[in-house]
Amino acid sequence: MRNPFMTRERLARSSVKESFDNLPMGMCFANPHGFVLLLNRRMSGLSHAVTGSALQDAEAFWTAVTEGAPAPGAERIRYGTAPVIRLPDGTAWAFSRHVLTLEGKPVTQLVASDVTELDDARLKLCEANAKLKVMNDRLKQYGKDLIEVTAREERLDTKVRIHDELGRALLATRRCLGENEGDEAAAPILELWRRDISALRGSAEAKPRTTMTVLADAARTLGVSLRVEGELPAEKGAETLLLSAVSEALNNAVRHAGAKSLTVVLSRSPGAVCAGITNDGAPPEGEIAEGGGLTALRRVLEANGGTLEISSAPVFKMTVTLPLSEEVASR
Repeated sequence: MRNPFMTRERLARSSVKESFDNLPMGMCFANPHGFVLLLNRRMSGLSHAVTGSALQDAEAFWTAVTEGAPAPGAERIRYGTAPVIRLPDGTAWAFSRHVLTLEGKPVTQLVASDVTELDDARLKLCEANAKLKVMNDRLKQYGKDLIEVTAREERLDTKVRIHDELGRALLATRRCLGENEGDEAAAPILELWRRDISALRGSAEAKPRTTMTVLADAARTLGVSLRVEGELPAEKGAETLLLSAVSEALNNAVRHAGAKSLTVVLSRSPGAVCAGITNDGAPPEGEIAEGGGLTALRRVLEANGGTLEISSAPVFKMTVTLPLSEEVASR
């Protein structure tokens, strides 16, 4: 006797439906008015998880996915025409909508794809970026605090020096007046008083501290020696940008490479200055992915006509090139 379930028509229909239901993605086909023509089990389950009800109207379901409030426990983590919804079980699904043509008639296709692994990777990346931002903020704040502390120490040293010199000036004046010494003996004492009064007025000569000196002190405090070959340009704008690049390289060398020394090689070419910055830390394992600091530095350099090149093999190297004004370039 012939098995009725083995007919070509019966086998084809059941096979197609079974295969359609066993797809790992959710799928739904509907006419332009939203009437469901074909729906698999995965999309049916997703409809209950996302909207709390069965999928009976494809257009209403798409509106709920893109704009409506998800069912309790579900969370929309990406909006727009390609929304992503995280379900209570922790899985994440990306939804898409396309209009196809079948036998000359439009058919709406809704697809839901499992993007849980991508979502987990995104969360881990966000956590790592948050930790790096905290560390970067701490390094920046540390640099600011270091400059302030250094300035305070310099002011204290100046006060101590002036206090000592005032004491010597008072003793010398007392001796000169007590022993009734002449004008010749009083001349150096008067000069000492002039210097002390000038220092009190803030015009005393002091050893200048450049930004590069402050950076070197900051590097030393972080356990990194800073070596500079060549001279910084006299043009203030170019000097400031180069020092910003050195500061960013110092932060990255400490944070990512565990470096103990940072080398800056400055060179000049017609109309430009170039800085090659390297460190002795661990070389990157792969291509460098620029973060907030490097991206911001690149934008500033390019806005000023400069360039930033980064290479990772055999060692990490940052190359900064900046144009110079004709007057500075001719020196």
